[in-house]
Amino acid sequence: MRPISFILFICMLGSRLLADGNFTLAIENDREYLGEWKIDGISIDGTPLKASGYLKIYPDRYQGFVGCNVFYGALRVMEQNLLTIIPQGATNRTCKNKQNSIEAHFLRYFLGAFEVQKTFLDTKTLRSKIILKNPRMSIWLSPRGKRR
Repeated sequence: MRPISFILFICMLGSRLLADGNFTLAIENDREYLGEWKIDGISIDGTPLKASGYLKIYPDRYQGFVGCNVFYGALRVMEQNLLTIIPQGATNRTCKNKQNSIEAHFLRYFLGAFEVQKTFLDTKTLRSKIILKNPRMSIWLSPRGKRR
């Protein structure tokens, strides 16, 4: 095979694999983002949000809490290290104004594509901590329970 033909073949194969989504399986196969996570910190537009809570991530859905109501929705793996958050609902408890304000602010930006970034290893659980990050929001998570 001539070198130019070989290069064209590799380019066509690579674009076909990308189109099929085979390269996106890395995060699905790793699935290190699955499980129960403690929310260590939240930042919106570079401003820290004083909230704590949890996030449970399952293969195709999530559930969380940041002070007042439990929220939930669907989850999709879109690219190698991108999760897409699709909000579906929340409980409707009446809470203190401050809790409602924090939760409303959080939920306003907790949707769409988030990059999954691994950080250092948690020595108690032997799992990596992760950051969910998009251009407006960052959520720092540490392992809380078993992997799903």
